[in-house]
Amino acid sequence: MHKVMIVDDERIIREGIRQLIEWDQLGMEIIGVYENGVQAYDAIVRDMPDIVITDNKMPDMDGLQLIELLHDQNPDIRFIMLTGYDDFEYVQRAIKYGVKDYILKPCDEHEITESILRVKKDLMSKESKEHLLMQMQANWEKALPQVRERFLIEVIESNPYHRHDYDRLREMMNIRGDCHRLIMLRPLQDLSILERFALKNIADELLGAFEVVISAVYKGDILLLITSHELDAVKQVTKEIADTFQHYYHKSISIAISDEGEFASLYSLYLDVRKCMEYSFYLGEGSVITSSIIDEDAVPSSEIWRGYESIGQAVRTGNAEAAASLIDRFFDVLAHQKLRIEIAKIYCLELLLTIIRQSQPEEMNDYLPSISKLQQSSTLQSVQQEILAIAGQITSANYERTTRRYSMVVESVISCIHQELANPDLSLKWIAKEVLFMNENYLSRLFQRETGERFSQYLMRVRMETAKQLIESNPADKLYEISEKAGFGDNYHYFSLAFKKYTGLTPSEYKKLNEPSTGSC
Repeated sequence: MHKVMIVDDERIIREGIRQLIEWDQLGMEIIGVYENGVQAYDAIVRDMPDIVITDNKMPDMDGLQLIELLHDQNPDIRFIMLTGYDDFEYVQRAIKYGVKDYILKPCDEHEITESILRVKKDLMSKESKEHLLMQMQANWEKALPQVRERFLIEVIESNPYHRHDYDRLREMMNIRGDCHRLIMLRPLQDLSILERFALKNIADELLGAFEVVISAVYKGDILLLITSHELDAVKQVTKEIADTFQHYYHKSISIAISDEGEFASLYSLYLDVRKCMEYSFYLGEGSVITSSIIDEDAVPSSEIWRGYESIGQAVRTGNAEAAASLIDRFFDVLAHQKLRIEIAKIYCLELLLTIIRQSQPEEMNDYLPSISKLQQSSTLQSVQQEILAIAGQITSANYERTTRRYSMVVESVISCIHQELANPDLSLKWIAKEVLFMNENYLSRLFQRETGERFSQYLMRVRMETAKQLIESNPADKLYEISEKAGFGDNYHYFSLAFKKYTGLTPSEYKKLNEPSTGSC
């Protein structure tokens, strides 16, 4: 409800206005009735009514004096003047000081009510406009972060604004100061929506003292425009952002900080911070990069490409220690050089291909996915780890091939002999057909060439040595049981003949020979 005060030195008029008009139906309430301007002044200053109905001619302080006194203090009060003067000059003075309506005496309640309704209409119109303006201001302030974010992304993507536009835009978006830095936070692992929101909140909170002017998410990076401060102070806080996020979410970020620049150079700040971020490739996870570390004129050292042949030879000969040491040296030189990222990856790719070429032709396809993985790697450290892993696999395989006594095929035959030794039907034909799926004659020639024995000779030797070992280590076993374990099945007679031919003794004689002696006391 609107608040109303009545000021008149005539009691009958004061009370008549208060009692004859139905204030509730008008949406108003009387908060004070006073008989002169002096009394009313203090009450008006204290209670701030919306409408004051005042007589003009009063002792001590008349109505016009009261209005003049209050006009500068609260120009929003609506005054209705009760006057006996019908003087144009007087009316002009009254309107000048905020009188919205005046009523000539004598008057009745209908005239007063109509006047009040006119003033109320004016009052509500003003309140409606103020409410609309406040709502518009609230909506604008609510939308301002999104407006600023959209503006920053537009600058990054197309830089559509002229230099003279930036002053107007800065004022419109209520951006204070004209010296800024742009910070880029780049997660090195995929983040969920919640994690990205958390990172942005951590950054906003820790950077609070620097005043984050604009924050935006662009292609997975978080961009923060702050008012400019000393670089060391900014680096310290951004490192704290990375450490805090790592602590709570166990994921790493790299950070780039631009040089200082005016608001109108926002696009240049972005180019600066983007170039800085590229060098996180060298500095690794959790690094803070500024333009001071970038050397665009770096040229590749001859030590880089001289390393290919030495590394290839170490991998080819199975020298794992030398290969790992040379690869580490290659990456130390590359990290020190800080070449453009594209060039550095070309050298890494050439090293990877050199290493892959040391594998067997049939194995090369297995390593091809690593080429794509290298191109997508975000740090030199991850490239180094990938290349070391592949080099380790190929070096190990080459070492085994160099030191192995037999080929893999013959190794498979020998392994099968030991696994199937108790099988009396074990034969080269069975192994060739059922296990290796090879031609029996070719397998026979290959086995004899590598072992120096025919398959049947090798199998018999293994069976006899196994039988000897079983007799020596298991004296309680029956000889026919040992015959079965050695692969002779139930043909003990054949086992006995073969054993005597191999050892010069029958199985019984060999067993008795190996029995512990029993002497007398």
